[in-house]
Amino acid sequence: MARIRTIKPEFFTSEDIVSLSPLARILYIALWCEADKEGRMTWKPATFKLRYMPGDACDIHALLDEIVGRGLVKLYGDGLAYIPQFSTHQHINPRESTSQLPDPHASSTREARVSTGAISDVHAQVGREGKGKEGNTRHVATDPTSGSPPPDEETEIPKAVPSMAGAVCVALKSLGMGQVNPGNQNLKNLLDAGADIGMFVEIGRECVANQKPFAYLLAAVKGRMSDDAAGAVIATAAKPRGVAMLAGVI
Repeated sequence: MARIRTIKPEFFTSEDIVSLSPLARILYIALWCEADKEGRMTWKPATFKLRYMPGDACDIHALLDEIVGRGLVKLYGDGLAYIPQFSTHQHINPRESTSQLPDPHASSTREARVSTGAISDVHAQVGREGKGKEGNTRHVATDPTSGSPPPDEETEIPKAVPSMAGAVCVALKSLGMGQVNPGNQNLKNLLDAGADIGMFVEIGRECVANQKPFAYLLAAVKGRMSDDAAGAVIATAAKPRGVAMLAGVI
């Protein structure tokens, strides 16, 4: 559930933020809306893509790695994350529900390891978390000679990815369109023909604004693709003629 958050003017000139790519900056702000009043959230990259960047052709995992790699968000526990000192730098509505997620600093949780870049020390928007080592309370076997835990390799557990038709319908629902159907054969045919999610989102916004139904959107997307295809045929047909005319002049 997205929430209303605030942003400070100095955010835009913060060294940490300036060093992020433009889309990563937008996504980082979006994660504030995702976080609860304690700055905690469930870590669902596929959901973040559909909810906050449905019309952008981007690698959501690369953008999140960029944010996590700079320490702006920290992973912990089993599929959880938090924004350090979030509550210190956000004016939270006192009526907002308390966090239902575990405390990342509790002894029963640990921060997930990340392999992306160095973690920066300063951030004007949410502030630094403080000095000290990152918490990692997982119990592992230690090397009897050094007393240190052996290096381990963490394997990412694959998560279910929605079908393209399902992703389109989720994006359209987020725009406010009702009665979408991922099993609609016309929708599947359009996707097979090359329609992308960005086209559905673009036309979907117009349909929602004009209170047009899902069936109207499918017809509009089909019309757009037909127009694009016709334009490509005309351009291809015109090219040899132009070449022939140029040859005649020479």
